[in-house]
Amino acid sequence: MIRGRPELSTFPWTRRIAATNAAWYGVGEEPADQGTEPSDLAYLIDRVRVGEKRPQLYGTQYHAPDGALVPRPIEDREHLDERRAQVGLEPHADYDRSMHELHG
Repeated sequence: MIRGRPELSTFPWTRRIAATNAAWYGVGEEPADQGTEPSDLAYLIDRVRVGEKRPQLYGTQYHAPDGALVPRPIEDREHLDERRAQVGLEPHADYDRSMHELHG
């Protein structure tokens, strides 16, 4: 029997949902106070911007329009790795390599 409420960190996917809900609906505490990471919001921000047909900020969203996996358009690529570092994401070249190993 499980007693009490499990911590969100027990189930990593719930942390992302909590961050998404807090950011999307503007409810709850600051994301950092909910046990979420700034990188969680970076993924959400990119996803929302792509959905709005705007360039993403952190380079987290990919697609394969011609069969080759590529990042969706990125705003100000020159400062991409600086933005990624500010939210705790690895350099984009490393992320790109991982994306291709997993999905490419």
